[in-house]
Amino acid sequence: MPRSRAEANARIQGARSQRLEAEAKLATEWIRAGLVAAEKQRNATQGRALLRRLNRIEYNNTINDLLGTDIKLLDRLPQDGSAFGFDTVDVGLDMAGPTLERYIQAADVALDAALAHGPRPSTIDPAAITGIFTASTT
Repeated sequence: MPRSRAEANARIQGARSQRLEAEAKLATEWIRAGLVAAEKQRNATQGRALLRRLNRIEYNNTINDLLGTDIKLLDRLPQDGSAFGFDTVDVGLDMAGPTLERYIQAADVALDAALAHGPRPSTIDPAAITGIFTASTT
């Protein structure tokens, strides 16, 4: 039996606190279980995230950055599909055979622009420069 009203209030507050903690833990577990079940159901019906290719603009910019060129490949590439109003969603960016073929043709054009064509530049005779590196200092 509590000796004072303050002790009684402290016990009541302690009991409430424990009850609230138990309810919060129960609610947290319920939410977690629901999320796990929803994720399992989504994975079973939709699978995991799909692999996606770069869209036309991303591909053009990446090729130019990698090869140090400034060519426009957009007219050589097919239009991108879209899903949910976006052209970077995996569902809209499929890799069908004709699409892949056009991307490979665009890569060939970019490589041709990046590589030097014409006669081979003259080379320096290694024997002519060996004296430069082997000269001793006195």
